[in-house]
Amino acid sequence: MTDTDETAVKHVELTVYGTMALLGVVAAALAKNVVETAGQLVFTIITATLALVISHAWAGVVAHRLVHQTRVTRVVAVRELWFAATVVTPAVAAIAVIVVTAPAEDFAFTATMVQLTLMAMLFAIGFFAAHRAGARLVKALAWASLDLAVGIFIVLLKDLLTYFFH
Repeated sequence: MTDTDETAVKHVELTVYGTMALLGVVAAALAKNVVETAGQLVFTIITATLALVISHAWAGVVAHRLVHQTRVTRVVAVRELWFAATVVTPAVAAIAVIVVTAPAEDFAFTATMVQLTLMAMLFAIGFFAAHRAGARLVKALAWASLDLAVGIFIVLLKDLLTYFFH
């Protein structure tokens, strides 16, 4: 695998990770009524995304230092931050949905659309990644459906936990 392939893998991995993590944060915040307005949802998405970017970038720097037993250079730190910034993509999509749907003043609709958008992203990423890897249509749809199923599982897990601990 070339460095370019490895970089592409890392970007796809972090986009999927960021989408799933953000879906979990949004679902949990909605379940516990932590957010009740579009503005609060945007704030939650931004802070969760910043936490993901900082956490991943720092973990990459620490891993590099421990594995290679060397000082971390500015190049390595910037590369890790660049990789970590990939998780911003689902946040931008979610905030765009909020901006478009918030004027309707139906927060339940906005929240649902954000979750559906994140799940649709999981499906699309799974489909295009499989298709790019050479999978035929049926196999690409199967991978996309599996990614979507994980997103649905995250939301259902939230519902199950809310039922037992609410």
